Amino acid sequence: MKNVTITLPDELAATVRVDAAKAGKSMSRYIADLLDQRGDLHARQMAAIESFLALPKAPMSDENGMLPGREENYRREVFRGHEHSAVHAGPERPDEGDGRDRGRS
Repeated sequence: MKNVTITLPDELAATVRVDAAKAGKSMSRYIADLLDQRGDLHARQMAAIESFLALPKAPMSDENGMLPGREENYRREVFRGHEHSAVHAGPERPDEGDGRDRGRS
């Protein structure tokens, strides 16, 4: 193993010392384990990205090679999952909004 010296702000060093003690580890072992976990996370994230990019490409264009326009995209049912029947357009009259007086008498 390689010895490394690091400098931490006092508050961070105190926090790490307490967390290491709670975990029953030295600060050195605790920090090494955190860095090791971070490396594992990065490797898993990269594997997930590579797996996603290896998937077959979904066709985006029609038989003539034309991409759909904005209006056509938003007519598709797949994009309508966010709509909810309980959501309404807003107050029926402009002055019923948030109850604030807008200087009208």
